[in-house]
Amino acid sequence: MKPINIKFKSNEDFFGDIKNAIKSNKSLLQKSDTIYFDDYKGFQDFMFPTRFDVLAAIRAFKPTSIYFLAKLLQRHYQSVLKDCNALEVAGFILTEKKTGERNQTVPSLAFDYDTIIVHNLEMGKMSHSLPSKAA
Repeated sequence: MKPINIKFKSNEDFFGDIKNAIKSNKSLLQKSDTIYFDDYKGFQDFMFPTRFDVLAAIRAFKPTSIYFLAKLLQRHYQSVLKDCNALEVAGFILTEKKTGERNQTVPSLAFDYDTIIVHNLEMGKMSHSLPSKAA
């Protein structure tokens, strides 16, 4: 099982880390298997079920375009594109523009992971597994 970790850090803590890194002349790079959100509510507002579906479909089917991904999910292209853009900005996926007969945007997971582990201080640890192949 390869997990990606979701952790929470307030803006105050984040800027404190930056200040400490500058003072100590150290790097502030985060682990490549961790994505940070401001708080749990922000994560919940961001990661609604259709975005989990997008991640699961990318992992299971390795679609050759966002158009193909939309067809697999039986959703409108614009809705899937919007979810992919948000997931890319948050660090969950990468997209690659391919040119040719048709311009295509190919989505892929940013990390080789199959489980999303959410570290929440109030609720403990929760995980959500991404299916590895089509059901």
